[in-house]
Amino acid sequence: DSSYKSTADQTAFLYVDSSVSGASVYLNGTYKGTTPLKISGLKPGSYTVRTSLKHYSEFSASVRVRPGHNSVFAYMEKISGYLHLDSVPSGAEVYCAGERVYGNNIELDEGRHTVKVRKFGMKEFKSSVYVTRRSTTRLTIAMEKAPFEITDFRVSKSSFNPRNPGDLGNVDVHYSVTAPESGVIAFRNAGGNIIFQKDVDFYTWDGSFSWIGTDFSDYIVDDGIYTLTLYAGGLERECSVEVDSGIVYPLLSITPGGLGIGGLTSAELSPRGAFQIEGNAGVSFRTVGEPEGFYSVPIHVALAWTVSRYVELSTSVDVSIIPEKTSVNGSFAIKAGDSVTFPNDASLLYAFFARIGFRSSPVMYPYGCDSGSGLGAGVSVGYKTENFYLGAQSSIIFRPVVGLVSNGSDTMWKNGIMVRRIWRNASLGAYGSINSCFGEYEFKTKDVVHKDSFAGWFRSFDTGIEGAVYLGNTSAAFTARAGFVYFPQGERGTMYPQFSLGIIGIL
Repeated sequence: DSSYKSTADQTAFLYVDSSVSGASVYLNGTYKGTTPLKISGLKPGSYTVRTSLKHYSEFSASVRVRPGHNSVFAYMEKISGYLHLDSVPSGAEVYCAGERVYGNNIELDEGRHTVKVRKFGMKEFKSSVYVTRRSTTRLTIAMEKAPFEITDFRVSKSSFNPRNPGDLGNVDVHYSVTAPESGVIAFRNAGGNIIFQKDVDFYTWDGSFSWIGTDFSDYIVDDGIYTLTLYAGGLERECSVEVDSGIVYPLLSITPGGLGIGGLTSAELSPRGAFQIEGNAGVSFRTVGEPEGFYSVPIHVALAWTVSRYVELSTSVDVSIIPEKTSVNGSFAIKAGDSVTFPNDASLLYAFFARIGFRSSPVMYPYGCDSGSGLGAGVSVGYKTENFYLGAQSSIIFRPVVGLVSNGSDTMWKNGIMVRRIWRNASLGAYGSINSCFGEYEFKTKDVVHKDSFAGWFRSFDTGIEGAVYLGNTSAAFTARAGFVYFPQGERGTMYPQFSLGIIGIL
């Protein structure tokens, strides 16, 4: 019979499992993997199966493998012993190999272990013990009373503005001690006068509280350096913090050129070290032009980081979801700026920015609704007071239709103005820009070459309003925007209204 196969010609597989998963499997001395494991393509016959895992007994057996399915289960006993702790003070924390353990009788792997015992008000106990398998090792804990010491006293930030909302408007004061005690923290101004103080009781090693920058009468203190002195147990420790009303976090969205409003980049920068994350989504329509109705769902996610007093970095990803087509755009920008302060505390701000971005496919040919594609550079200027900002921006963007991957010479000149009303917990602004276009775009999708010209000093106009408000006593804000882009070409032109909602988080 030609269909007959001898036993030697038939194949088999062996399934190896163990009482503890992750054990190494060796077949006739050759490593095959870890349990649970299926070994295929075996010839029938006798094999030696061995499993091993650190801190567990080794398993070894001779297995007769027959054609088809075979299995073996390895029982592996944990190699461990017990550590019994005597005289552990009530409330003490016990650590073995850096991990906290509980109880007086602790099962540990065979071998040497470092035992550490901590209790507030006592000196730390530390010992090295060897635990033997299937036996109990005893360790007596002997702890001495610790003298009171202040091991740390510091503030969470070097400067802050109490007029900012949430965590942006306070400073955390941290302290660490070794034993129970009571104390007081005195806040002194530059003249040495105590303007505020805080009583503290030490019940554990570490503690903290937040100072919101107010004095005994709950008034916000003046700008300046304030010295904090902790008095406790006959000891003193000092640290200092600066109150600076000039530290202002502008409630702005992240545009292709950095922080701004709408599609315009502002000359404002956040304080050094500020990190902003933003996300929003909305809907846009075509209300003038054919066909009218729903157009797209734009989604925007962006990050901005003020790396120094003068420099800001930002990046964003924009997704435009259109029926039967989705376009993704990624961009990166750098902005550098400074300001000149006038005697009335108003400021003249100026900034230069450069940006680069790439788009997967053209969407609403982005003159006037620019989302960051192409290579661009620009300048922004602004006049700012405590409650008002008026600014202008001018930028040139090369190949904005689909980015530098295209072959066209399309270029956009974007000029706009913006105005904002600023409150402590909110901001409301309006913007508008005229977009001039020159050259022609060219790109390829599959086997089709798209090529057209968009020359014109008034190719499109976009305008809108944008507002943001902090959420309660936090550094997160809710944002909303409503605007439209208008293309005047044709008998009636084309208009795209857009609405979006989002969240800003400032760290």
